[in-house]
Amino acid sequence: MAEPGAVHVLRRAAADLRHRRQSGPGPALAGGVDVDSPVAFTTVKSPHYTFVTGMNHLDGDQALAFARERYAFPTADYQRVADQQALLVGFATTLIHRAVLTDPAAMLTFARAAGSAVSVDSAFDLPSMLALAASLRLSGASAIHTFTLPTAGTGTSADGQSIVNVDPAALARVRTALATDTLAPFAPGS
Repeated sequence: MAEPGAVHVLRRAAADLRHRRQSGPGPALAGGVDVDSPVAFTTVKSPHYTFVTGMNHLDGDQALAFARERYAFPTADYQRVADQQALLVGFATTLIHRAVLTDPAAMLTFARAAGSAVSVDSAFDLPSMLALAASLRLSGASAIHTFTLPTAGTGTSADGQSIVNVDPAALARVRTALATDTLAPFAPGS
């Protein structure tokens, strides 16, 4: 079974951070990523990384541990989703501040690397990606808003995994909002 999209992107980005740390600086995520953690926690599994509420500078291994942790929280997967969203905003901020979005060659390299890890609409081609990058460069990471799909509580899968159930009726409303560019009510703070 394929892993969830956000986890796959985070795994590839963490691998990029580890690779760049070992092989020298590169244009995208060299030097790590700054993440604004919504809560303080220490990972349950070894190695035990500790993250403070607020800004944390993470290398690849720390970023992956940050994105994977759920056992340290009473809200488990819900907090993990919030942490993954914070990490994705951190990646975007890093790309903006490291001038990747203003360097066409670096942007193309990043787009090719991300392209194998991200699923997008077929109409989201390279010119669309470059236009989005230009708008992010102008508006900054504060223009990025994240939200969690509406859920119908938690449960257990047939193979014993803890899962978060999607609320099908609410998902239909999100699909409509996405198609009509009216997602703002779903994204707090937007």
